Amino acid sequence: MDSPPPEPWAETSYASTAMILSVVGLLSCGLISPIGMVMADRELEAIAAGHRDPANERTAKIAKGIGAFGTTILTFVVLSAIALATIGVVYA
Repeated sequence: MDSPPPEPWAETSYASTAMILSVVGLLSCGLISPIGMVMADRELEAIAAGHRDPANERTAKIAKGIGAFGTTILTFVVLSAIALATIGVVYA
């Protein structure tokens, strides 16, 4: 006896999009990393609530980690630029 086809999930998964944004943010434009991180976090929340396919959970977790790493680097660069600008203004 054939089993019925699986029911589609209520919402479309954005785990792959979050992964792409996180990686692109890490490798080129750091401003995109926080967007990928937030998108991955929302994906994980939707998976936990049962609205999206749990098969994408691992991708979303990796995207969140890469996005967090990229956001940390972005924060460090911005704070360093502010510190250097302040020192340059003070000692100019």
